[in-house]
Amino acid sequence: MSTPDEKAKDKSANFKKKLTFMRGIEGGIVTVVHTVEQAITAERNGARAVIVIGNTATQAMGLGNAEIPRAADPRMVKRIMDHVMLPTFARVSIGHNMEARVMQHSWADGIDENEALAATSDRNIDYHALIIPAIAGVSNLQEALEMIKKGAAALRNKLSDESADRGMASEDTGTIKQAVVTMQGIKEEIKTIGAMSPDERKAHIEGWDVKEKDLERVLEKKRLMVPFFADGGVYHPMDVAMLMSTGYTGAIASVQLFQARNPEKRMRSLVMAAKHHDRPDIIASITEDHGNNGEVV
Repeated sequence: MSTPDEKAKDKSANFKKKLTFMRGIEGGIVTVVHTVEQAITAERNGARAVIVIGNTATQAMGLGNAEIPRAADPRMVKRIMDHVMLPTFARVSIGHNMEARVMQHSWADGIDENEALAATSDRNIDYHALIIPAIAGVSNLQEALEMIKKGAAALRNKLSDESADRGMASEDTGTIKQAVVTMQGIKEEIKTIGAMSPDERKAHIEGWDVKEKDLERVLEKKRLMVPFFADGGVYHPMDVAMLMSTGYTGAIASVQLFQARNPEKRMRSLVMAAKHHDRPDIIASITEDHGNNGEVV
């Protein structure tokens, strides 16, 4: 039987492997898909990874709420992995450990525990119990550090919606406000806590379930220690450029991009925007003709 120290070492080693895997996806676009054809389009046009979903909140509402958004069919996850070489993540419900285990059994490369699906618990999935990495949603520094302690190898901003518990938090709306507000808030928290005395800092984080060494690393680097992706209605190149410039290390492109008149060109424009986010001249050129003037059809 393993000793507590040996278990801690194993947990740390597994986390490092997951983090190394996620580092390979940083700097680009992760695309949400729900068909094989969409995954192929994403791969051919520069996506770093795909996240497989079932129906979206908008689709569910079109069904009169008869079917709330749920995780993708494991068979679809397998089919997509048979057709593309990209890292393939499966979106699962908050707290649904069985969905996570099923997707791991289906050979998904990772999971995205997401409030866009119907929540099943107030507690998150046990990330350390998984072999594959998990992406977790956060809205502030405390949540970010707590998710890292729980074993999340990557983070994204939470989708903000009052109906989130029912699986209606939607990435379908074309706004990046929540992503921008989340990043600005976390950067401000890091700055504020970093300026505190040790006693003030101790009092400030009382009640936080975080590792002190993780907080120290964040304050030293002035950024989060794991990949942090922008999420929520991302399908315009200027939005991608702004989000990357704000401090995100990648962006999760909405499945809405496949409703553009030319999704291939739209996908390429997002990839180019992530790569050249600090070049307004290049972004201007990309945006002039990127698959139909920012609209979906």
